[in-house]
Amino acid sequence: MKFDLLARAAFVFGALSAASTASAANCDGYLAKISTAKGSALVDAYQGLVRCDANLGRSEFGKYAMVAGNLETLVPLTLAGVDATAYGSVWETMGKIPYEYRTDLAHAVGAACEKHPKLVEFFRTSYVGQKGTEFSSWQSALTACGSADMAAWVDSIVLDPPTSNYNDRYNAVLGAVIESRHGAALPLLQKAAITAGTRGGPFNNLLDVIQRSVEVTGYGKQTSPEDRAAMVNALVAVAKAVPPESARAVADRLLNAGDEGMASSLLPAIYPDRVQSGGGMMWAGAAIEACDGEAVIHWVSFTEAPKRLSVLDAVAVPLRAAKAKLKCPADTAWTIRATDAPVKDRGAAQDWVDTLVAELDAKGTKAKLKEEAVTIP
Repeated sequence: MKFDLLARAAFVFGALSAASTASAANCDGYLAKISTAKGSALVDAYQGLVRCDANLGRSEFGKYAMVAGNLETLVPLTLAGVDATAYGSVWETMGKIPYEYRTDLAHAVGAACEKHPKLVEFFRTSYVGQKGTEFSSWQSALTACGSADMAAWVDSIVLDPPTSNYNDRYNAVLGAVIESRHGAALPLLQKAAITAGTRGGPFNNLLDVIQRSVEVTGYGKQTSPEDRAAMVNALVAVAKAVPPESARAVADRLLNAGDEGMASSLLPAIYPDRVQSGGGMMWAGAAIEACDGEAVIHWVSFTEAPKRLSVLDAVAVPLRAAKAKLKCPADTAWTIRATDAPVKDRGAAQDWVDTLVAELDAKGTKAKLKEEAVTIP
């Protein structure tokens, strides 16, 4: 795989004679090979320069990279640059090669991390010192590296999310984690999401990553029931450990994913001050019987396990079956209303139904209340 860095890169180098120190004079044989050596000979020349003068090796890395010409040469040359701690020059090289080769370069470099342990230090310093969009070019290296030291560093980054809602560097690390670990990353991501949801940070992004961690690619392939259950359980655990507004965000995701039952189970986390004795949630519903400027509001309050996010449909049949109180026939089918969320107590339920009376009174309809003893299925 060849590319012309001389033509396409934006390196700006002075003449080789610019390295006019005494060390450069002693090492000029290695520098001279920049213009003649190819392939492994170019890598050998660079490593010879590093042995001759480590500082010169760090400063002159870019000149060797400029003439590498292909990935087969640039990969070992980049690893040699990392070994020489020429971190800044290595970083600049990634930004100068054609985009279509960057992922392959990063992956090949990362795959060699077991034999080049300084890669961990390279990424540690780069994560702090480089721009996020530039760091993202190295995501494939993080994915490909399987060393324990790299995994430990990656874990430390994931577990300490930034306080901003989005961060390119952090997102690149998250992408590498789910690409390499998939569902095995769920416990790590769960802890990170709890931290972000509690103190502020990329909470919604972490929820995205948790859901994506179990996705599979390929025609006809689907996430296994076991993996999906593990993902849902992780989201539920997050919701139960974060403030109510964050728990609501989790419930919305579960609902959008078609899991209303699990979303409903989070009601106590969303409304912790409204949980009744025994762990249930209290709701109120009403059916409005109206005709000839009069109305009777048939209403009920009830407590049930947190099993649904709306009781509007549930109260309709039993309340419409209540005995009519008006002498005239109702103009239309009785209108059904219900609280949008669980209420705190009976007093809150009464306050809610009183607002229905006020609404009707404002329209010129005289309304009365009739509490019904009905069972809500």
